[in-house]
Parts: sequence; C-alpha cells; structure tokens
Amino acid sequence: MKKYLLILLCIGSLPVYAQEYLFQVLAQKGGVTVNGISPKIGTKLSGTEELKVPTGAYLSLAHKTGKALEVVPGTYKVQALVGLLSKSSSTTKYAEYVMNELTNPAQNVAINKNKAKHMGKTGAVMRSFALPIATMLPLRTKIFGEVLVLRWYSMTDSASSANNSYKVIVSDLSETQLYTETTKELSLVVDLVKYKLNRYPLLMLKVIPIGPDGKEKASLQMFDGNAIMRVSPKEVKAIKGELSVIVGKDTPPSAFAKLIEARYFEENELYADAIFAYEKALEYSGRAEQYQRIYQFFMDRNGLSKESRSE
Repeated sequence: MKKYLLILLCIGSLPVYAQEYLFQVLAQKGGVTVNGISPKIGTKLSGTEELKVPTGAYLSLAHKTGKALEVVPGTYKVQALVGLLSKSSSTTKYAEYVMNELTNPAQNVAINKNKAKHMGKTGAVMRSFALPIATMLPLRTKIFGEVLVLRWYSMTDSASSANNSYKVIVSDLSETQLYTETTKELSLVVDLVKYKLNRYPLLMLKVIPIGPDGKEKASLQMFDGNAIMRVSPKEVKAIKGELSVIVGKDTPPSAFAKLIEARYFEENELYADAIFAYEKALEYSGRAEQYQRIYQFFMDRNGLSKESRSE
C-alpha cells in the first residue's frame, strides 16, 4: 500500500516540475506580459499562464509543433491560443530557420563571419575606385515581385553629404531613362506596375548625389549601376507555387510570414524580393527590434550594408 501511495505522489508532483511548454516567444514589443512579467525572447509558455497584449503591442509566438502565431491585443490563457493557430501555418525548413534566427542570436554572429564568400556570390563587391554612392542591392539581381525597395548610403564624409539630394534613375539596357525621382531621403520605394517598369526584362538603376546648389556631384559615367532582371513567366509560376506551400495558401499576411518569404527569396538569390519582404515584416510588427536585427544580419551576410563593405 505504501508503495502505491508513493507512486501516486510522484505522479501528482510531475506537473509542478515538468510542465510541458506550448509556445515560445519569438518577438515582442509594447508592454506584453506573462503573469505580469515582460517575457524575454525565447521564453517558453505553459498552458496555465496568463498572457496580456496591450493595444498597439506586438507579439509573435512559436507553437511546440513549429507553427507561428501573431497574437492580437487582449488577455488570454496560453492554452486558449492553440485554437487560434492557422491550419496552413508553415512548419517548413524556412520557418524553422527563422525561429532559430530569432531565438539564437549567437548563431547569426557565426554565420555573418563568413559573409565575405556571400559578397562574391551576390556580386555586391564594390568597384576598385571609390564611388560617392553605394546602393544596398547586389550589382546584379533578379526580381519576382512588383515593388522595388531602394536604399543607399554615401561613401564620403557624412557631414559633407548631409544636405545632399539624390536622383534615382531607372533606364533600359540602351540607357533610355524610364523613371527618375529626386529625394532628400536615403531610400525610395518604386512601384514597378504603376510606372510600367515591370514590362522590361532588364532595368539599370543608378543613384546620383546632388549638392545643395542643385548640381550633380558625380557623372552617370562613374556608375556601372545595378542590373535588375525580371524572372521569366515560367519562374513566376514556379515561385508562386512554392510560396503557397512554404507560407501557406490561406495564411493571412503577417510579419512572421514575411520573414519566411525573405528567407526563401534569399536562398533563391532573389535579393530585391527579400528586402521588400523584410520591409513588410517591419511594417507589420511595428518595427520590432528582433526583426530589425535579423534584417541587418541579412544585409551583413550578403555584403549589402555599409559595415560589411568597409571591412
């Protein structure tokens, strides 16, 4: 009798010492709490805990099965969140990679130490003489989507370039200018459909600095420019099919889904599309710090950031 009593006592004590977790925190911003405490990235949540997501906050969780969930503002028992998981949520290798990248930042440091070889692969290596402007795109890249996100930085002293404007020129292979835009910013979003640029199989991109006096500070001849090639209709069909499987055909737009897309695009050397996906992930998450960090890792390991090009 004492023997059976001891076994029952041991069984009854298991939940106290070995509660199985249901979710793990991937990213959070804006006062999220678990049992009144702000969770760290990687924190594991059991079903009995209480979760509060204030209005305007952001929270991304990974279920133990590998499915991701972005939690809308409210108060929940963690167990209740299981019923909110989408049936089509991704559990592919891309989702697993993103989860590891978010919860194991040390892993990314190791990856980025090898970024020099990626610079050669993407064609991101700078020309031998100094250029005034460097775009955060490979010298040659394909594009699948209909939006091009352009970012650049000055290679000269930041103080001397503080009052510059920048002229963005998109032309065809014969150097006929198809689109021009001048901006004070260091970035520009170009809708390829709106300006009918998606009709061209190849586009050449150049960014020219303009001084406070309105004069161009460099000539077009100084720049090779970035070559942006449209993927073929056959490739478009294949990419759409793969994305429907990887992300989930009926999965609603979310920051985590965009991170999965970004990883897929990077692996397939569609760097312009990866950049757009990262930008959307930041938009959906309210620029969550964790997502900003892995966006920077992407830029570094592919030799697209100023820091990686200066090493």
